Amino acid sequence: MTKVQVYKQGDDFTEFAVKGHSGFAEHGTDIVCASVSAITQTAVLGLIRVAKIEPIISKKKGSLEIKISPESLKTKQIEIFVIIQTMVEGIRDLQKQFPKHINLQEVSL
Repeated sequence: MTKVQVYKQGDDFTEFAVKGHSGFAEHGTDIVCASVSAITQTAVLGLIRVAKIEPIISKKKGSLEIKISPESLKTKQIEIFVIIQTMVEGIRDLQKQFPKHINLQEVSL
């Protein structure tokens, strides 16, 4: 199961993490894993190229962690919110279609 955790402090998204493989199909043919990866990596590109921030990115096999600095939240709060909320909506929609393969958690800090 792929676990997606999104962390918020008040209305601000401060970080998100994606871990594990969905187990929907074999590696290389898993459309659920590919969909989660596409949505989350597009959000990272949006943060970098559209919001023009430099999040702290940690990538390992089967995991992606993104942290947003307090300075970025002060100057790009709306852009960050829209990009990550859009990612959450995409993951939420996938979770409805594949509930045994995706776990989305929103965590308040």
